Amino acid sequence: MKRFSTFIALLLFAVTAVLADGPFRNHRYDSFKVLSVTDDNIVFIGNSITDMHCWPEVFVTSNGDYLPIVNRGNSGTYSTEQSDNLESYINGKPKKVFMMIGTNDIATSGGLNFSPEQVLAYVKSIVKRIHARSPQTKIYLYSILKNKTGNRVEATWLKANELTKAYADATEGVTYIDLYDKLANVANGGAWSYDNLHLTAGAYQAWAETICEYLAEGEDYTVSCVYPANTLTVQNAGGLGGSNGMRATYFSCLPIMSDDVLVFGDAFVKNGEWQELLGNRNVKNRGTGWNNSGDIATTSKIVDATYATVDGVAKTDAKAIFLYTGTADCTGSTDIATVKTNYKALVDKIAEKAPSSKIYLMAICPRNNANHNTRIAELNAYMESIATGNIRFVDTYTPMLNGETVNSKYVFSNDYIGGLAYVKIANLMKAALLADFPSDTYNVTAEADAEVSYAQAGLRNQLTQVIARGLVAQRGDAAGQYNETAMAAFDTKVAEANTLLEKTNITQDEVTAFAGELNTILNGALSMPTNSTQGNDVWYQLYTPNRSNKYLTSNGAGAGVTGNDKHNYATGMWKFVARQDGKVDIINRNDNSYLAPTAAYNAQITTSATQPANGWTLSYANMPGLFIISSGTVQLNQTTDAHNFKVYNWSSGQSGTDRGD
Repeated sequence: MKRFSTFIALLLFAVTAVLADGPFRNHRYDSFKVLSVTDDNIVFIGNSITDMHCWPEVFVTSNGDYLPIVNRGNSGTYSTEQSDNLESYINGKPKKVFMMIGTNDIATSGGLNFSPEQVLAYVKSIVKRIHARSPQTKIYLYSILKNKTGNRVEATWLKANELTKAYADATEGVTYIDLYDKLANVANGGAWSYDNLHLTAGAYQAWAETICEYLAEGEDYTVSCVYPANTLTVQNAGGLGGSNGMRATYFSCLPIMSDDVLVFGDAFVKNGEWQELLGNRNVKNRGTGWNNSGDIATTSKIVDATYATVDGVAKTDAKAIFLYTGTADCTGSTDIATVKTNYKALVDKIAEKAPSSKIYLMAICPRNNANHNTRIAELNAYMESIATGNIRFVDTYTPMLNGETVNSKYVFSNDYIGGLAYVKIANLMKAALLADFPSDTYNVTAEADAEVSYAQAGLRNQLTQVIARGLVAQRGDAAGQYNETAMAAFDTKVAEANTLLEKTNITQDEVTAFAGELNTILNGALSMPTNSTQGNDVWYQLYTPNRSNKYLTSNGAGAGVTGNDKHNYATGMWKFVARQDGKVDIINRNDNSYLAPTAAYNAQITTSATQPANGWTLSYANMPGLFIISSGTVQLNQTTDAHNFKVYNWSSGQSGTDRGD
């Protein structure tokens, strides 16, 4: 008897191909490693829709206080990445967590193309991890918002919302917040959104007013939103569009008070949580958009929007204003004399709009390109030359160097700065402020302490990433699932790991030991595909959902294998036959050829007419329902059409942290 099964297995692909904008997200995740969370904090977790907004500024209690909100949104992020970095947010056992994930997961291009069930697997995993470490933390799960972007399928996000709501309703300590109908107009653009996905101030006003009751839940105060009632009609984009324009609308509708410290600038500013870094609630971020750039012209329009007259919004001179801009101008081709002229015009504009504010000009950080640094140094010198009267110069260039070259501890090879750089710069800002305002209080982490917390965050994330792998795994005895009995041992080991995570300091040896044991259990718990025996063959199709749904196909014994469109031909069917060494042979139904693990690194995999010396294994691919097919250092990778969809050997050794596709 011959049986046919459409087992969903995975040929691995390079995660960087899908997550091409990862560097700027990793830079922001890196900055989280030096920020602490306490049991008073309210943590907002999500993607760009969370990241873009000024959450700590828009809520005020009936006692007249800001809420202790910390923003852990990250533009372009996936639930997998938020899971990987979760320990950075929950180690301090926050009071409440508000979370929106899934928008980018379900994207069919440039995303993970997750199913609703895969989204739910990560939602459940994150909730379990939070409550395992902090049972008293109240968790609020948002719906995915309606959008119109062309690469997200409505049925997928609606089903994900349905599953998330059902899970929240059935889980103690979890509340579902449905924003779908309230923010449905975002998909139509106009005043609600400039790209049919992200939100303007008016849209955030509707969101903020919806969650005031949840922010006040269990407290002895009420919470209100500071946006004016007619934000949607009075918001000012400063002449900008896209993400910068939407950011500008928030700034236009937020008050400016005499105790405020405003930080204007490019993505370097945008990605810094300055309130936390300087330990002062009056420090407010007025950075532009994303990525590793930012020009003077955009910052100038942000300033215009910030100081625009809006009915019902009080604006006065801030105590201090920091300015960091010009990166894109210096790394571009604009004549440096013109760059200086434009910079001076911006400084003059700020001085005119806020005549009594102290203005601090922050030097642009060095980069790895010597030509860029020559131009940056010239602009920085110009900044220092115009720093007179109420204008100060803050050297944030020289401290980022190691001798004459960039210090890699602070500035990475891709020119993004890391968490330790943010702490160093915050200390420089504090020193500048105290020179003018000696009675102020700024609680900035000492650099030595930041290095300790940074290292600890890395270790904690390393261990909890392994924990997450087991929590999102599908349990059961079917092929590709994880045996329940074996996973009981995994759960016991996780409980021990959580006890370790309660320690103030953990060591690399402890992490390595626990991670090793957890991985061993996971690898041993994975149920292999049903073994074929004489007269009882089971045939599988092996495909890659994030690489155009291509199916592993034989092109004849001795030929290279490719990924082809779905069909029911024998060339795309394979059986798994047990070997004496505990591994399996993968044999094609059409020509009885063996998938041969003999290809050199980054070369096409072939088949063989005879049994290869080494067999294959399936292992966890760090994503629910997906697997790595490997043999020693050979690891399958479905390439794109640029390589005619050939299947390559991707790895020189199994990459268990890749996303498996």
